[in-house]
Amino acid sequence: VCVYTDVMSMPAKILLVAIACIIFAAGLIIAMQGERTIGYYKCKHCGEYFTPTFAAYTKGMHTITTRRLQCPSCGKTSWCKKVLAKEEQN
Repeated sequence: VCVYTDVMSMPAKILLVAIACIIFAAGLIIAMQGERTIGYYKCKHCGEYFTPTFAAYTKGMHTITTRRLQCPSCGKTSWCKKVLAKEEQN
């Protein structure tokens, strides 16, 4: 009986899965870094614009356009809205 799982040896399968996981993780980190650094997050309390740290960005719960972050200016945690450019304050 020939089964497709017998075509490759176990070490080759493990190596291919490990390579696939590394490529997936690298792509995910690059995408997260781009999402974090492109644009700003606006604090709901004080209106300050900021870029979160990678750790804060990763741990923060999120929806499509907002992320729960702590503002470095006022120190309050809120749902901060993602904006691409700072608005001029008058």
